Amino acid sequence: VERGKLDRLWPEFWMSDTTVCENTWGHVTGAPLKPVGEIIDDRVDIVSKDGALLLNVGPRPDGTISDEQQDMLRTIGRWLAVNGDAIYGSRPFDVDAEAGGVRYTRREDKVYALFLDRPSGTVSLSQLAPASLGGLTVESVTWLDGGAPAEWEHSDQGLTLQIPGDLPGDHAWVAEVTLSGIGFGRPVVKVEHRPEGGAVFAHGRVYNFTDQAQSLDVRLFINGRGGRQLCRVALEPGDWGDVRYQHRDQNHYGATHLLLEDLDQGIYRFQLGGKKPGSAEQVLAFPSIPLVGAWWFRSGDDPAWSAPDLSTEEWKPTNVPGRWPLGRE
Repeated sequence: VERGKLDRLWPEFWMSDTTVCENTWGHVTGAPLKPVGEIIDDRVDIVSKDGALLLNVGPRPDGTISDEQQDMLRTIGRWLAVNGDAIYGSRPFDVDAEAGGVRYTRREDKVYALFLDRPSGTVSLSQLAPASLGGLTVESVTWLDGGAPAEWEHSDQGLTLQIPGDLPGDHAWVAEVTLSGIGFGRPVVKVEHRPEGGAVFAHGRVYNFTDQAQSLDVRLFINGRGGRQLCRVALEPGDWGDVRYQHRDQNHYGATHLLLEDLDQGIYRFQLGGKKPGSAEQVLAFPSIPLVGAWWFRSGDDPAWSAPDLSTEEWKPTNVPGRWPLGRE
């Protein structure tokens, strides 16, 4: 996405590229620079939506970088030196944002709440309510800049923070929320469509964030319904394990359990561990309709078709095959 961003958490990894200058990619003497806070905020927003930022600078003809651009890069570097745990090695949380300019990332047993605007007073993070954490509990909350523990309260309504009046920093303030319990990583899902039936392959990780050894059976949920297949893992404190699943739909020989009515279309939400494990993956699939036989098409749309009172009673229905063998035109 050149000089732009996506407006929501995306199901696939993506990248945005932009430049430190307002209106040029190369070196132009006196070209205005973007505010450094804008670039930091953009990076936070992009990473929270499973993206990466490629940042361009404009060197002089001899390859040197202007002092102004160097100062900007060093400011970004100083912010990352303090808050990089919320960026490097992080993954998206189940939601990327909350009202009030808050973005979320996640890394193992930590969820990071990144405030694009300086917070003050009492702030309630409804997206960190117990129902969104999948059984995990909040152990501690710490401000990354300064390492000071935060005053907090966790309830069914969310995580409430009391913001200190002397909160340090100039850009994107980060609260690190440490969790305890059994956590599930976001599953990686592949959907295959075949003439004889479809298949779903999923794998992910389960983490033991407790101080005791754990043995548990992990189930894959698709659209809120659990499959029969269980993956048993034994985990020491602080350990993690891989879980893998393979599911074939009802049209495939040997199908064990019907989870998807039709793999060829729909929006599927895959989850590990439980109906609300706190980490899910969406896969978008759209129908493919073969047009078999002789057809005539007219280019363009009829504006009347968008009228709210449009009646289709006189339209003649035409049936086409829902599936067609491969190898036939």
